[in-house]
Amino acid sequence: MYLYVYGTLKKNRHNHKYLDGAEFIGNFITSKDFTLAVSELPFMIKRPSKSGVRGEVYKINSKLLKDIDMLEGHPLFYKREKITVYNEDTQETLKVYAYIHPDIFNQDFWLGYEIKNEF
Repeated sequence: MYLYVYGTLKKNRHNHKYLDGAEFIGNFITSKDFTLAVSELPFMIKRPSKSGVRGEVYKINSKLLKDIDMLEGHPLFYKREKITVYNEDTQETLKVYAYIHPDIFNQDFWLGYEIKNEF
């Protein structure tokens, strides 16, 4: 199975150690149906964006998925869902698991966040 990561699980980030033993597949991007809001933590939400969200895809096993579910607070904080991502260089598409935050943000909340396509 494949896992798409866009924040602290990416290479050179502080939670990447949780992906020890996973196989790096490549750099991929979501459709424009997703937005990345960043402050201290990145939150990918289902809200239209200009460019989608850039991230990395890893091949993982079910034990690793369960461990990362715990790290990401699935299903109470982030919700793990299947989405389609694509590689801009090869045009390859993959169905992957991704952790998406419920879009519960109100206008005042957004004042402390920056909208980006990569973290």
